[in-house]
Parts: sequence; C-alpha cells; structure tokens
Amino acid sequence: MEQGKKIGTLARELHPDGVFVSASDNKTAASLTRELMEDPCITIIFEGTFITGNYVAKADILIRNGDS
Repeated sequence: MEQGKKIGTLARELHPDGVFVSASDNKTAASLTRELMEDPCITIIFEGTFITGNYVAKADILIRNGDS
C-alpha cells in the first residue's frame, strides 16, 4: 500500500496539470472518469476508475495519446 501511495505522488509531481478523480464511491469515480476521458482537453487523469461486474480497477495515471 505504501509503495502505491508513493507511485501516485510521483505521478502527480511529474504531471502537475493532471486531473485527480476524487469521489466518495467507485461508481461515482467511474462516471467521472468516463466524463473526463470524453473531454479532449483533458490529457492526464489520476486514479481513473473502471468497473466491470464485481471488479474495480484504478489507474495511477492515464495519459492521452492522440485520440486514444
């Protein structure tokens, strides 16, 4: 857990213009992540959240590469 926190901190230091997904629950965080990914002006997202079935995944950092 401690290493994960350090990685997240380092990512935010390297990319200070990124947007941090802060939500009280995973469903809201996933919805916010989806909205941010649809905005072409947002190029970096921290703690992007994805849900499929009973599984939740959070990415320390997502970086837009062109249209993807």
